[in-house]
Amino acid sequence: MRDAAVEVFGLRYVLGLGDNLLDGLISLSTVMEEFGDEIPPADIVRGDKAADHLATLTWTVGASGRPLPVPRTHNHWIATGLAPMPESRIGDGARIPSCPIP
Repeated sequence: MRDAAVEVFGLRYVLGLGDNLLDGLISLSTVMEEFGDEIPPADIVRGDKAADHLATLTWTVGASGRPLPVPRTHNHWIATGLAPMPESRIGDGARIPSCPIP
């Protein structure tokens, strides 16, 4: 993520969790301490389906300059992964070669 931030001009900060972060990463706890209680807690409404529960939380900055959370559920990520399939017209049983990442 740190390397991606260098290449993507709009990506300003890369946050991490824990005490021993690599150079270039900012501790999420440090950021949260800065804002203190300014960010109100979200009302959490959970349905019965676990796939609709929060899977990841990313952040963006709104027009006001304040950080805004972007929640994504398991279903959001599944839909994101499957969205290219109908558009690419890949047939059933097709094999997609993939190079391993070192």
